[in-house]
Amino acid sequence: MAPVSHYALRQLARAKRTEFEAPVTGYLINVRMVACCCVGQVYGHAKARPDGWLRDGHTIRTSDIYRVEERERHWICITASGSFYVIVSFAREGGRRSLDAFLRISLKGVHPTARHCQ
Repeated sequence: MAPVSHYALRQLARAKRTEFEAPVTGYLINVRMVACCCVGQVYGHAKARPDGWLRDGHTIRTSDIYRVEERERHWICITASGSFYVIVSFAREGGRRSLDAFLRISLKGVHPTARHCQ
């Protein structure tokens, strides 16, 4: 598990106090955009289970990103599966650059990941 900075913890607290237009699936820290998805540590995931699945601090890869927008001073990602993630912080090394690259690419159109291999 990657260490969480004091900055990210403050941003997480602020994001949790913010009201968004949809129920939040989870809050993502140390995010990097990879292959049309978000990869980061999740906190407050709506589907976390008592057995530890999706517990705070787990690294996850979201489904394909359907839409990315800046709202309430946070970036939000809506995924192909309908999840609504709030990006709390980007990875120190290249996280924000990966968002900029994703936004440039998405303007040209993104092909979703295939559901199965041929």
